[in-house]
Amino acid sequence: MRLFDPQAPMTVRIGAGLMVVGVVLAFMREVSARWLSGGPQPGIWVGLIAPILGLMVGVIWARGIGQMIGIYYWCWVALVSALILMFAVLLPLSWTGQITPVRWKPWTPLSTLEGACAIGSAVLLLVKPSIGAFWKRGLSSAKSPHVV
Repeated sequence: MRLFDPQAPMTVRIGAGLMVVGVVLAFMREVSARWLSGGPQPGIWVGLIAPILGLMVGVIWARGIGQMIGIYYWCWVALVSALILMFAVLLPLSWTGQITPVRWKPWTPLSTLEGACAIGSAVLLLVKPSIGAFWKRGLSSAKSPHVV
């Protein structure tokens, strides 16, 4: 079982790798915040199943991108583009007082690393070599010329 498609550019490989690291850090942050916060113990769903599902989905998504399966990449591009647009509109409105200010949770070393992985993977997966490689593939997987 290969982690990456042999034809994947280095930007895709490193970007997918950073995505996995970020997902693992998010899982660790979520579990530690829920179980080590000193408050009431969470239930099995909130404390264990939901973080594990998030971890699994993130790893599967990153692997799909690393395997150069276009549908994973193009859906990810659409999601990231929507998030960038949302921040580009809402943050200035918040700063000027036209909407309720955005409340940020306190930054921890773990959340800082997680954010750096997210930004790093976004930059690497949105550069020309990555976009070009997926553009040539379309929505198909590396093994099949048909749409997945």
